[in-house]
Formats: sequence, structure tokens, C-alpha cells
Amino acid sequence: MTTNQNLAAKNGDANTHDGSSKDDPLERLTEALRDLIKAREPVTMITTSPSENEPEPEPPEVSTTVVQPKKAKKRERRTLLYPNHYSLRIREEDRERFDEYAYRHRLEKGAAFKRLLDITEAWEASQED
Repeated sequence: MTTNQNLAAKNGDANTHDGSSKDDPLERLTEALRDLIKAREPVTMITTSPSENEPEPEPPEVSTTVVQPKKAKKRERRTLLYPNHYSLRIREEDRERFDEYAYRHRLEKGAAFKRLLDITEAWEASQED
């Protein structure tokens, strides 16, 4: 007697000839699949040759024309918000002071530079008076 049969006998289950329970859904599914596999017909390969009366199919025509690749679309040039770019030469210690000022006041470098220009223009205006 197998372990499954011993457990089934203790629990009082109705056993099949192999000791499995008929109420087990997994066992019922397994049995159904086993029956379907047994009932399936074997697959046979059938080869057919063309009849003698039919002409052979013609090979497809090969084109000799050259296919031109598509040209990429040119993007429309956008107008620049800041059309002029400046390259400023400053000493290393001045660059560090500028970066520290921008960091200390939590400004972008562009905003810090604008503030620097505003202060310079105000100073020039006060000198002219």
C-alpha cells in the first residue's frame, strides 16, 4: 500500500485503483488530459508532387531599378532666444568668487551675470551724475 493509499484509508476517502481520490480536482484534470492525449490521432506527413499537366511556377521578376533612400527632412531652424554668445576671459579667483556668489544666493549663473550687469550699469549711472 502506497503513502497516498494509507492517507486515503485513514481519512476514509473513496479510492481508485491507484490510491488517488476521485474528489481531487487536480486528479480529475490529470485523468481528462490523459484521455485526450490517448484519443489524439498521430500526425502523419503527406507529401504531394505537382501533377504532370501543370506548368512549373515562374520565378518572380527581379527589378533592376535602384531604390533611392529617403532623404531626411530638414528641421526648421528655430530663432535663438539669445542669438549672441559671449566668451569671457576671467581670472580663476574671479571665477571662483562668481560661482560662490551664484551658489550663495541660489541663482543660476545667467541670473547672477544679469545682476552683475545691472549693478555695473547702476554704478556707471551714479558716476555720471
